Amino acid sequence: MEYDRAAGERACSRIELGGGRHVALARYGDPDGLPVLALHGAPASHLMFAPADAPARRLGLSVLAPDREGYGETPADSAPTLASRAEALHRLADGLGLERFAVLGISGGCPYACALAARMQGRITALALVSPLGPVRDLAGRIDMAFGHRRFFLDLPRRPRLVRGLARLGAALVARYPHTTAGVFARLIGGADRRVLSTPEAHALIVPMTRDAFRGGIAGAASDLEVFGRPWGVDLAAITAPSVVWQGTEDVVVPVAVSLALAARIPGCRLIRVEGAGHFWVLERVEEVLRELRGLASG
Repeated sequence: MEYDRAAGERACSRIELGGGRHVALARYGDPDGLPVLALHGAPASHLMFAPADAPARRLGLSVLAPDREGYGETPADSAPTLASRAEALHRLADGLGLERFAVLGISGGCPYACALAARMQGRITALALVSPLGPVRDLAGRIDMAFGHRRFFLDLPRRPRLVRGLARLGAALVARYPHTTAGVFARLIGGADRRVLSTPEAHALIVPMTRDAFRGGIAGAASDLEVFGRPWGVDLAAITAPSVVWQGTEDVVVPVAVSLALAARIPGCRLIRVEGAGHFWVLERVEEVLRELRGLASG
């Protein structure tokens, strides 16, 4: 993984959305390049895209990475839904003056990426989804999911007090023992991801990113899980942008069957199965993803 610490320390700008709301946004890559709105996973922040800085410059891409509500420097929103956050992203794109742009979602950023692509249609030049969390609630009765996935994505969101308690525990561990927590997570997740997450470069990214995610408290992580556990209410057939989904075959973080079903429901979507890969393979192959996205966005 190519990671410039200076890119990770780059200051965010504040983008006003109106109605007293604002979003913190980091910019990576070529300032004059093709615009890409990059949506991070959960829990995470704009720092997820710091490794994209150098390859995006080489490829002529301007990567615009906002902190989602409740993460990093973006204030939490009240009563969040997938639709309300897609509307906020729409306003962000308008505020940035983006007439046409690509959308990149990673993991928990993918529901928001899909909702935005369905909402803005012709203004989206390409949609790229990496290790996506698909519509688990919508597909719960039709696709087999592991017991752990059902408990985490379907049952746990119905217990908001427990969600917040677990989020507080996670935030406390990250704040007090960041490197130890990252190491334990890598060992627990195992498989292909253990090797990826155990490298010094991965630690240099994940530790500050996770600490930044909880900078303002637990609202981001808690509200994301609650949103993920509800029906999407998104017409995936309305997505008109050229689309691609990458999914690791050994991913244990998201339900792979749901990710594959998501790809099948997006018109004309290209599915790339990453054989033997887990959830975090993209940390080692950022440029590959950006190159594919650039090809889609430039037609």
